[in-house]
Amino acid sequence: MRDNRANAPVLDAYDVGDGSCAVWCDHCCDWHRHSKSDSLSHVAAHCAWMQPGEAPPDYPGNSPYVETGYWLKPAGPATPEILRDITGQRPPEPVRH
Repeated sequence: MRDNRANAPVLDAYDVGDGSCAVWCDHCCDWHRHSKSDSLSHVAAHCAWMQPGEAPPDYPGNSPYVETGYWLKPAGPATPEILRDITGQRPPEPVRH
């Protein structure tokens, strides 16, 4: 696969307090967890495991992050609302950032 990091988006990464961070994926409509970093870092997308036919019925389509990954930009500690959303105690609509 080509190195597409230059085309990768930058996503806010919220420290969840356990050595990991969480980023909101607009393509999966869910939070992805990664190891926490104190500086900008590039990661592979966790939605990349989804191959055609493996996605949930309501999945909007193949994520472009599969090709590019994304950059994690430390955005400080997760708010209580984000922590509730990550743990499945989410409000009727997911917290958008």
